[in-house]
Amino acid sequence: MKEYLSHHTQYIAMLTLDALIRAEPQIAKEFGVSGKTCLHLACLYSMDSDLFRELLDLWPEATKWKDREGWHPLHLSCLGHCSSTIACTVLNAYPEAAAIPDTEELQYPLHIAALHGAAPAFLQRLYNCYPDAIKARTKTQGWAPLHLACHEAATPGAVRILLELYPDACKVRLVYHLDSLTVDLFKSNLIL
Repeated sequence: MKEYLSHHTQYIAMLTLDALIRAEPQIAKEFGVSGKTCLHLACLYSMDSDLFRELLDLWPEATKWKDREGWHPLHLSCLGHCSSTIACTVLNAYPEAAAIPDTEELQYPLHIAALHGAAPAFLQRLYNCYPDAIKARTKTQGWAPLHLACHEAATPGAVRILLELYPDACKVRLVYHLDSLTVDLFKSNLIL
């Protein structure tokens, strides 16, 4: 029931945002107390590529805007709540955001996408925009994108591409996870 309410609430929020933009287009260039623009919200909640495209057309520079946590719209689109079309469009509009970590955990968009089950092709595109992110480790856990993917039982294709991009990640001992290796994370999430 909670998931239904969440989707229902997101749907209502996007309908409201759409109505506001149609009535007052300049609202697209405003942001809330969290520092999120309307484009941030569309990347976080919207499956409506028309609304997203309209927001991007009204204020393309919003792709460069960071919220208070240091997240660009690209970071939010990597959470997997919006369509892959929207995520790819955000990446195309401002690929430089792939090289910017958030301010709290030092996660690059590649980390976020790996954690949230992004498709292998999208992971490859993020890597192509900023290859150094594949070796970057998060602040608290010290995890690279492969560790995050294995921790959350990502698809075999996602794990395969991350291994191809950084094979030595499987040899890295995890500081805050009982000195485990990547294979231990993967095994702990296998469903037998």
